[in-house]
Amino acid sequence: IEIPGIDTLAGLTRVVGNKDLYKELLTTFITSNRRITEVLHRNFQNEAFEENQFLVHAIKGTSGSLGAMELYKAAELLEESCRSKQFNPQTYKVFEQHLNQTIEAIETYLMRSSTHKLEIDEPKSDDRKEFAQALKTLHQQLEEFDADALTTLEEINGKLNIPEPLQFRSIEIAINNLDFEIALTKLDQYTQRMFPA
Repeated sequence: IEIPGIDTLAGLTRVVGNKDLYKELLTTFITSNRRITEVLHRNFQNEAFEENQFLVHAIKGTSGSLGAMELYKAAELLEESCRSKQFNPQTYKVFEQHLNQTIEAIETYLMRSSTHKLEIDEPKSDDRKEFAQALKTLHQQLEEFDADALTTLEEINGKLNIPEPLQFRSIEIAINNLDFEIALTKLDQYTQRMFPA
């Protein structure tokens, strides 16, 4: 596997040489982060530094696992900037540039890969009752620290249109990092906004 800007050998080593798993991680990375810069930009405008620190930390971890070391270094600097509650436009610009280059390189590789095509999304449901029920199930699983929350999250992403998907993104990151307490707090905030009492 050769992808410009990514040490794929290092990435494959972290998944014990499992190419299929590595490709799944690549796919998850681009689908999760394709629009993340919109969230980061808005958060910086609103001085939501803690939220951005959380998001950038997740990207740093994943990029390190994949072997995208330039993005990892840029994320590390941006995370430090968020931690000190200082917006550094140059640091953010470098991070955004590396993120976009990494996503583009991965997308190009996956589209050319004969064994792993990017999946075409099937039509998703707009049923708000179904969405509310799925959130309720997810909430219960998070409360019980039930690993099935990961499966429920996949089903939500696969079958339902998510209102305000950028806001839902931080819940996804917390669940994927197994930070169920943080995910539960963010899910409560999201649910209250989507379904006010």
